[in-house]
Amino acid sequence: MRITKTCCLLGALLLATQISAQRKLSTLAISGENNLRYAYTLPDDYDPHKAYPVLIAPGMGRDDTTVNLFFGPRPEQHGWILIESVALIRGAKVMQALLDELKRNYTIEGFHFLGYSANSAGEFDIAMELASEFTSVTGLPGHPRTTDSKKLQRLKSLKIQFIVGENDSWWKKQALNSQKTLESLGVDVRLQIVKDGGHILRHYAGAPLFKILNTLR
Repeated sequence: MRITKTCCLLGALLLATQISAQRKLSTLAISGENNLRYAYTLPDDYDPHKAYPVLIAPGMGRDDTTVNLFFGPRPEQHGWILIESVALIRGAKVMQALLDELKRNYTIEGFHFLGYSANSAGEFDIAMELASEFTSVTGLPGHPRTTDSKKLQRLKSLKIQFIVGENDSWWKKQALNSQKTLESLGVDVRLQIVKDGGHILRHYAGAPLFKILNTLR
């Protein structure tokens, strides 16, 4: 049942929609691993000599036309390099390979991580293992699936953000508990509880999300 629910949620968040002309596909060969397929969207008026923030989020579902809901209808307008990948499901080694590939191809201002619901477990696991690589981690909703203070302290160099719906009771409880724990460890953590919000916060798609993410740069 849990697998079915997770697949349904991911299906709701990865929508077949009109593909931006700026969205391209690439394949990364990784030593000892299966190749990693990912999509990237460059900003309007992209300048290869300019540094850009990079947002890494789930994407690349069952086919290449699935697009991350939270990037919005015109993802190229936000001034970020956007990466859709299943790297967060495959673990830190694959994620590190992806980050290294992006560093070779672009001038990076900072890496930012976006996860939601079930996939936030992998997001926070990777952030704790590769903390020096990231600037911020956002759960929409999401939270670390551990209370191990030694692991959580690895997030101390990052900006952590939880966004959760007021009516999403279980996730709201977890976010509140995580906020309390992380604050006690001296982690920079922010929590937004969305009034009347449910589990899938669709109205954050596009400009509203990037307005928040720009405060974490």
